[in-house]
Amino acid sequence: MDRKSLRNIDEICEVGGFSKPYFYKYLELGLPARKIFGRWRAHTTNIEIFMQQLTKVGADIEDPEEAKKALSIEKIVQKS
Repeated sequence: MDRKSLRNIDEICEVGGFSKPYFYKYLELGLPARKIFGRWRAHTTNIEIFMQQLTKVGADIEDPEEAKKALSIEKIVQKS
């Protein structure tokens, strides 16, 4: 997919490589997608970065709180 602006859940899931049920789980972990005027929007690069962080952290992804902590630590490290 060459489009950088993703306009619905299907496009977001395609870029992220996950299913719709995981879309909602990843939203809870901070997936960078927003509902704007009733439609889901995201940016390809942001989704790819989120998935890279999620898979390299090494946290127990089955525990949402641990995953959130790990993702927030990773974001802080990248800002430095």
